[in-house]
Amino acid sequence: MKRFGTWSMLLLLVFSVLTFGQGMKAKGADGSGNFEQSIKDLEIQYREAVLKGDVSFLEKYLADNYVRVFGGGGTGNRQDMIDGYRKRTTTITSLDYYDEQVYVSGDTAVVTYKVAGKGTSDRQSFNGNFRILRTWVKQGGQWKILAASTTPIDTAK
Repeated sequence: MKRFGTWSMLLLLVFSVLTFGQGMKAKGADGSGNFEQSIKDLEIQYREAVLKGDVSFLEKYLADNYVRVFGGGGTGNRQDMIDGYRKRTTTITSLDYYDEQVYVSGDTAVVTYKVAGKGTSDRQSFNGNFRILRTWVKQGGQWKILAASTTPIDTAK
């Protein structure tokens, strides 16, 4: 009987630790317990930052090993992105997001959405519809953008 009580207490302790750990892991960046909402909020801030050409947001939230795949197939890194906005070779004049989806798994979140956007990139004008995929990861307790991809889409289909 004593052995049953010891095992019961041990199982209760393990269950409590696991439950507490899961509760800690589920907390979002804002402490609300909702990673998905935290990522949605960061995506809104990202949109506002690129519309304003706010380099400080990019410096804070782009991971050191950030990689970008552009609609034409080219790639860029963190410094390319920051320099584009700093030197004004990249300007975004409008971004209308729709069909946003957020997928969270542990310390990784993937965001997909469609966007109607206008602006310039490398001094080339663009005006079209795109599918965006952005990957956020938790690094040092803070969400960072690790990767992004832009694919032109035909909305007539």
